[in-house]
Amino acid sequence: MKSEKRVLPSRQYSKRSRLGEFWHRYSQNKGAVIALFVVLAIGLLAALADVIYDYDTQIIGYDLTQKLIKPCAEHPFGTDDLGRDMLTRVLYGAKYSFMIGLSCAALCFVVGMPIGALAGYYGGTFDLLVMRIFDIIGSIPSLLIGIMVVAALGHKTGILIVAIAIPGVGSIASASRMAVMTIRSSEYIESARAIGMKTFPLVMKHVVPNALNLIVVRVTLQVGSAIISASSLSYLGLGVPLPTPEWGALLSGGRKLIRTHSYLTLFPGLAIMITVLALNLMGDGLRDALDPKLKK
Repeated sequence: MKSEKRVLPSRQYSKRSRLGEFWHRYSQNKGAVIALFVVLAIGLLAALADVIYDYDTQIIGYDLTQKLIKPCAEHPFGTDDLGRDMLTRVLYGAKYSFMIGLSCAALCFVVGMPIGALAGYYGGTFDLLVMRIFDIIGSIPSLLIGIMVVAALGHKTGILIVAIAIPGVGSIASASRMAVMTIRSSEYIESARAIGMKTFPLVMKHVVPNALNLIVVRVTLQVGSAIISASSLSYLGLGVPLPTPEWGALLSGGRKLIRTHSYLTLFPGLAIMITVLALNLMGDGLRDALDPKLKK
């Protein structure tokens, strides 16, 4: 009998880079991929809002001869009670909503991540004290905290960002603490201690980078939460000062005509819903892609 040659199976997958491996796992979630493109599209509109539109004429300018026109070919989202095109104002409003959401998430990360990392690393009394403080803050409704801070310190965008970020700091700190506690007893941490590395550089250079997976997901979700909080405060008249076309302010402006001209609240509400849903789906995709337990 002739000896049969055994053909070795070729490698099914080529070696991927870390970024390529991340994208391969992320792309398995089709909903997360669609959400990513939606977020990028809205973010691009927000970044180019000042280039595309003229603020004085297209955003806050008015034409009473065009007021309260229902959605049509010329005005797909209709016009408001001052004749301003709602499509233009909703698209421009993405700039303020995204700015507030990203600023709040960044502030929560910068403040909450080091506090949570140190609490998780040290443990003991310091951990107990920090977590109890955040538990107390977390027991107060975030909307109530925002109302109190804005009412006490003033009606400004910067103060609004701080007011929304206060409840979120505890969420990021808790995620950072949990991530650090899972790796603080690892061998490379013990080796760094053995060579005499100080605690704070050890936590920031070795512990935190390996705990960023969970923290990044929580920060992504915090952006959507901040957009909802900002819209809620703007709806109550405590958010971005008028006549800024922030989505919550657009909702507030259209509520008095909601029975006869419901489109004034429908389209800003849809913008908030689609954006927050996309951010949450993107966060779920990041969690699945970054969680090492889900790797095959």
